[in-house]
Amino acid sequence: MKHLSILLLIPSFFILFTCDTSQKPRTRKEAVRQWRDDKFSMFIHWGLYSQLGGEWNGERVVKGYSEQIRAHGNIPKEDYAQVAEEFNPVNWNPDSVCQLAKDAGMRSIVFTAKHHDGFNMFHSEFSEFNSVDATPYGRDVIKELADACDRHGLKFGVYYSLIDWHFPQAAPISSHNSDPIPPEHEEYNAQQITELVTRYGPISELWFDMGAPTREQSIRFADIVQKNQPFCMVSSRVSNDQGDFIVMSDNLHPDFKMEVPWQTPASMFDETWGYRSWQERGSVEDKVLEKIRALVRVVSRGGNYLLNIGPKGDGSIVPFEAEVLRGIGEWLRVNGDAIYGTSANPLGELEFGDATVKPGTLYLFVSEWPDDNLFKLPRLQNGITDAYLLKDNTQKLKAAAYEEGQLLKAPETIEPDSITVIAVEYDGEPDVLPATILQVADSVRLTPDNSIEFYSFGQPEYYSALRTTIKRQWHLQAESTAVYIPKMRYTDQEVDKFLNLEIDDTRQPVTLDTTETEHMEGYLSRVYPSKLFKLGGFGRCSLGLVHGRTSNIDPVFTWSLSTTHRWQSVRNWSSSTIVYGDEGEFTPTYFYQRMYSDTEKDYLIAIGSDDALQVWLNGEQLLLKNQKTPNTLNRDVVKLPLNKGHNELLVKIYNRFGGAPLTFIDYRLTQELYAKELPSLVLTAGEMTTLTLTLDNPPTVHEDLGLVNFEFWLEKK
Repeated sequence: MKHLSILLLIPSFFILFTCDTSQKPRTRKEAVRQWRDDKFSMFIHWGLYSQLGGEWNGERVVKGYSEQIRAHGNIPKEDYAQVAEEFNPVNWNPDSVCQLAKDAGMRSIVFTAKHHDGFNMFHSEFSEFNSVDATPYGRDVIKELADACDRHGLKFGVYYSLIDWHFPQAAPISSHNSDPIPPEHEEYNAQQITELVTRYGPISELWFDMGAPTREQSIRFADIVQKNQPFCMVSSRVSNDQGDFIVMSDNLHPDFKMEVPWQTPASMFDETWGYRSWQERGSVEDKVLEKIRALVRVVSRGGNYLLNIGPKGDGSIVPFEAEVLRGIGEWLRVNGDAIYGTSANPLGELEFGDATVKPGTLYLFVSEWPDDNLFKLPRLQNGITDAYLLKDNTQKLKAAAYEEGQLLKAPETIEPDSITVIAVEYDGEPDVLPATILQVADSVRLTPDNSIEFYSFGQPEYYSALRTTIKRQWHLQAESTAVYIPKMRYTDQEVDKFLNLEIDDTRQPVTLDTTETEHMEGYLSRVYPSKLFKLGGFGRCSLGLVHGRTSNIDPVFTWSLSTTHRWQSVRNWSSSTIVYGDEGEFTPTYFYQRMYSDTEKDYLIAIGSDDALQVWLNGEQLLLKNQKTPNTLNRDVVKLPLNKGHNELLVKIYNRFGGAPLTFIDYRLTQELYAKELPSLVLTAGEMTTLTLTLDNPPTVHEDLGLVNFEFWLEKK
């Protein structure tokens, strides 16, 4: 096993980053491209809470993040406001902070203009609770940092909390921070957002956070930004899918590639973002390696990495955090070409690590050096012209083709680093075969399982973020040249959807209408549902979280939920009564029903829910969705693939906004489908044909296809 060591000592000729971050975009498209190319930025959580350092009245507040100490420490509003009288950060130096960001290889800084505590780090006309009027410091922190970023050629972004624990007309402190925004607070937010985007020069991104604004409020806040700063990117936490880029949950990144711009916000320590005086910090070298690996994971999946520091109350940077950033910067001085301006890994999962790509060059991040010194690049069809270590282009690797792609052979003289970067140069545009190619004979079914899916995230508000499928693609090869008929079958759930079907470069609009109908197979056979059982009273949970194991459903109701809960018989299935879930915000309710079918078949039912819905049959999830009209009874048609004999249906309804959610399960649907045939197409033997399915003119780029019961296949003519 070869020794792996992180590269911390860099030759002097690697001193400067070869980038110009001060170049101003001329179009919206160019602004988005520049934002995506930057890859690595600094987040700064600094405010009144930093003065406390995670302690109140001499005791550590161990619950939650330290920037939310006012809530977690149960600090009275008046007592917290008095902290401003002590806030005099004489060691804050915006030029030093900008230089640290540049030393780290960061392209921009995003600063907390106002966090949940309501203290403004800028001179707001609409609140005296700010760094100029309420503190002995008496300075506009945002202005001074914005000016410093401009001097240093860094882009400048601001964080703004949509909730406020100081503003009198805002929603009170809650346990989850996903609170509604009353009208007076909406106006206050709009006024302050306007201040931020009109007083401080170009803003690269407006990083909204928390709250549960209405769709109209989200549109209003985003429009203020775009009207005054047309090249400013808006974060998805403005809610209701009105953002320009997706923000992942704290310190998380997707294990799949997304089709839209996205970002991972990361803290130096998972436990806090704001300064915590008693934080255990560990080894600088270990933390540098941890954050470089996280940066590589994010960038190789096509995202941007926003890494946070939490300065002390006196404005000084924690030495440990400064050392970590400089260590990352040293690595980037050698390997930055593999990070900045790259696109996501085109090869898929690699045995040895990750990859990024630029025109003409593939970059391999090797975290697990293979014992045989062989690097397999599956499905890569380009001829490789050169391969070498990025830190030393005299250390070459030999290239050869193998049956599944290209192969690199490293000489045994190479001594790997913890993350070794290999540059692979190739001819032409990247040419990578699809991971799945369907062989077509007489017919082929086109399903989500055999497609390549392209994703985004829908985000009505923070706790309701769900991965959405915005495109499906199939790659086909026919055994012999023949004519095929594309056919579709669907239910009421999909009726009136407008789709685009692209066949190679030809676009064909498709409307899912009710012109042609057909009975489902076995529609005359019977299904016998049991009584409906209810189980509720669970605490807050995000969408997708399960309080038990759905694989453990059985007929005697021993599904593994908390033993403190008991199933309650609600009603017979044939009753038309609407059932209420359990009252209380973020309180989900489960409904359970057994059903007997005399044959194996598909069967249509309708399920009612108001905020969000999750459905399983026999332990397999069939549906997970947010409702577009919360607090209103929505109807979803679900096609159940029933086994012969007993089946187990489990339904979870969510209560994101309080009250008692509504539900029903209706088995009395006409077992009928709608069908559609499209114009024929020719598949040529030996040639690959690509079919791509998207929504036609969706309301946002994050809109899910929503093809829950949709069937699609090709049939030989």
